Amino acid sequence: MKLIKTFKFFLTKFFNYFFSSKKIIVSQEIQTTLPASVLMDNMSHYFFETGTADGDAVRLALQCGFEKIFTVEIDPVLYAKNILRYKKYIDEGRVFMFLGDTFELMPEIIANHIDKSCTFWLDAHQDFGPGGVKKCPLIEELEYIKSSPLEHKLLIDDRRMFGIWWGEGINEELIISKIKEVNPNYIISYADGHIADDIIVAKI
Repeated sequence: MKLIKTFKFFLTKFFNYFFSSKKIIVSQEIQTTLPASVLMDNMSHYFFETGTADGDAVRLALQCGFEKIFTVEIDPVLYAKNILRYKKYIDEGRVFMFLGDTFELMPEIIANHIDKSCTFWLDAHQDFGPGGVKKCPLIEELEYIKSSPLEHKLLIDDRRMFGIWWGEGINEELIISKIKEVNPNYIISYADGHIADDIIVAKI
């Protein structure tokens, strides 16, 4: 009986700590295909997102505790909306938002800003809004990341879309080979996103 009470005491302490930690608590209002658990398992100093959309992944990255967050959005309406939403963090120098196409902007951002290990959330693609040079610049984004000498972690969304719609011309074999060009020591795994195993994870 005493052992059971002791176990319950420590279990209660654990859950109180788990759910009170700022790095663990994630608002239920956040709507992103990037699960908090996946991001927490792939923490780095910085977070870099391609395709800001409604900005919920930025909010998630803030709550997970990244030092700096970089995000690129091609839609000027969404960009303006997120500039207002995250003005406090932009003013603090913690969030950096860029308007434009990752196909064009990413090399300069990596060269000028990414001086520490980074978790890249690659999710840029054309939906129904403004389009860029490519419907999905994923291959080029991986080429740009390859230019960095630092050790990064990669999270690639929408695996289910390879070969169809905006993912036409992209296949998993090609993407894996490009990932290995970034770092041949990467270990590839999969995480659940919009559907099961929809996120490719690459890290050492």
